[in-house]
Amino acid sequence: MNGIVESYHRLCDEYFLIPHIGSTRDVREFMVKAQRWQDTWNWYRRHGGIGMGGKTPIEKLKETGVMIHEHIGSFPVLLMEEWMMGYDLVMKFTSSFLKTGYYVQTKCP
Repeated sequence: MNGIVESYHRLCDEYFLIPHIGSTRDVREFMVKAQRWQDTWNWYRRHGGIGMGGKTPIEKLKETGVMIHEHIGSFPVLLMEEWMMGYDLVMKFTSSFLKTGYYVQTKCP
């Protein structure tokens, strides 16, 4: 699954971030463009990935019958930097209880 996620990140970088990051005047304009990108990706862009059959993500979710509500396709984009600032204190507190930096071997095929 990591390859699929990384492929999507590359598409976002090449087709959205790189062309738009230098042409926006402020954060609000960038967020509007980001929301349009996400909405287009979820609602209108047909996908050729494994099992997608040329459907949009929303169409595929409807087909599976597991979609809670179609509004999930319009989830608002977030600036993670701003969102995470509110959790900085929590992260500092909880990080003292967590062991980090260890590789966990898995047995996935």
